[in-house]
Amino acid sequence: FSPIGHIPPFVPLAAVKNAYNSGDHDVCSEWFDGNSGCNIKIDKLDELVIEYFGVGNQIKFQPPILLDGVPSSTYYNSSMVA
Repeated sequence: FSPIGHIPPFVPLAAVKNAYNSGDHDVCSEWFDGNSGCNIKIDKLDELVIEYFGVGNQIKFQPPILLDGVPSSTYYNSSMVA
């Protein structure tokens, strides 16, 4: 269960990629708790999704999918945006 609601897995994956590439996050100490193996903490995933794609009460993600040569925009209503 994710407090931000159901979103496709490629959205948090993109948020993780963006956060990692930014170099602004201490990945080891912030993302993992030592008890979950290689799984990123769910509250951290939610935080990253909101940081990179949260706008108001929606998660706005523009995937690299082209429809008639134009990128499509995809919006997901958020159950909770902090």
